[in-house]
Amino acid sequence: MKAASFVTALALCIALSACALQGSGNDLAGALTEVRAHPEQRLNAEVSCERAISRRSTGFPVQAFSAGLLAVPEAQALRAFCAGLVEAVIAGALTEDDLAAFQRPRQSRSSAPVGKLLRSVLEAHERLIAQQAQRPPQALSCGCGGQ
Repeated sequence: MKAASFVTALALCIALSACALQGSGNDLAGALTEVRAHPEQRLNAEVSCERAISRRSTGFPVQAFSAGLLAVPEAQALRAFCAGLVEAVIAGALTEDDLAAFQRPRQSRSSAPVGKLLRSVLEAHERLIAQQAQRPPQALSCGCGGQ
C-alpha cells in the first residue's frame, strides 16, 4: 500500500472509530457494553452501530473503505463492519479498555487502538462468514438456521 493511501486509510479508521464510539449520547458505546453482557442483543447493537456511524458525517468514504477492508459490496459494507465490530466485542477480542481508548483525544493516544480495532473487526468478519458457510442452505433461506 502506498504511503498516501495508508495515511488516508488510517485517518479514515481513526475518524470512523472515534465518531462511532463518541456518537450522539454515546449510543454505540452503550450498545457495545450491553451486548457484551447480553450477546442475544447482537442485532440491536449492530443497528445502533449502523445508526451511529451513519449519523456522523466525517467527509470520508466510510462505505467504500469498509467495502475494501472486508471485501464486500459497498451497499453491504456498513452492515458488515458493524456485525464484525459487535462480534469482536462479544468474542472478547475488543475489551472495554480497548474501546475506551477512542473516547480520549487522538493526540493523547497512539495509533495502536486503531490497528487492534481493524484487526479485530476483520477477524470477526471472517469468523462470521465461515459460520454462515457452515449452515445448510435451507436454514439460510428460511431464517431458521439461527445465529
